[in-house]
Amino acid sequence: DGTLSTLLPQLITFLNDRKCWALRAAFCRVIGAVCAFVGKGATAKFILPCILNTLTDVEEQVIGGALRCLSTLVQLELLTAHSQLEVLRPSLPLLHHPSVWIREAAISLIVSIARFL
Repeated sequence: DGTLSTLLPQLITFLNDRKCWALRAAFCRVIGAVCAFVGKGATAKFILPCILNTLTDVEEQVIGGALRCLSTLVQLELLTAHSQLEVLRPSLPLLHHPSVWIREAAISLIVSIARFL
């Protein structure tokens, strides 16, 4: 309970720093471990909406990190089937992104979801 009220708000504020894309990308790289600690409920309620917002970031590193993070959450079984479908909606258009790295991350996410649905 202390984690949810103290740590999560602090972590989520990192995503509001529009000047430092590296901080937002780092958030995407490490938040999966936090999700494993706080569990499925807190992940869906507090963290998933934040990660989904990063899919529209202007920096490719952040978008790719978010896609890989979502794939990790699926593999750790921290997302319900409904949440996985919710993740697909903003991810599918990224299959047409100019960056190969982002397209590959989107494919990896889709494959992960297909395995668990």
